[in-house]
Amino acid sequence: MKKLIVIFFIATIFLASCTISQSYHINKDFSGTAETSVEMGELIKFMNSMDTTGKGFSTDTIDQAFETVALELKNAGAKDVEYGWKNEKTTLFVKYTFDNLESVNNLLKETNKQSVFALAGDNGSDGSIKFSNKGSKTLIYDAPEVSDSLRSNQQYAAMKDYIYFSVNFTFERQIKKIDNKRAIISDDKKSFSIKGNIMDLMAPDFTSDFTVKLK
Repeated sequence: MKKLIVIFFIATIFLASCTISQSYHINKDFSGTAETSVEMGELIKFMNSMDTTGKGFSTDTIDQAFETVALELKNAGAKDVEYGWKNEKTTLFVKYTFDNLESVNNLLKETNKQSVFALAGDNGSDGSIKFSNKGSKTLIYDAPEVSDSLRSNQQYAAMKDYIYFSVNFTFERQIKKIDNKRAIISDDKKSFSIKGNIMDLMAPDFTSDFTVKLK
């Protein structure tokens, strides 16, 4: 997490944007695939020219951060763990599969310190995303609240034009109803995204929580 925060400040310094994404594909039985990625675009050019000795911050640094996450996932029992670069080496990702919601909850709890979305609230929560279901057609997503200390950090205001986030879900079934007004549903109604910049994430009225009913 600390290394990713440094990447955010680098993006602001060089006036180059990056997008942090968490994506999930959910099967009918609530097994699926999870992926976290950082799309760096023009920022990659600046980072490639930076120190690769380990004392500075470069693509090597963020690559090491994702390698650490991949190792933590493997140690926590994640299956089919992969990490590396894609999209012509502009996007770094780590992905894995999970058997059910309980297993993905455990994996997210074990690795939440490395996730840009796992921002622990001031309410004593462990800061991890939690999934649950009601029957076979309703999925509930509960993200941790952003702490007041993070909301009051003025340094994030300078990043609003450069740091973006995206939470993405795809399903085997069509979406019948979702209660988050920020959700952008695809034309085929089998996926949706919640997007914004870092200040949207810090806003008191922001939430990525949702309950989605599937057909």
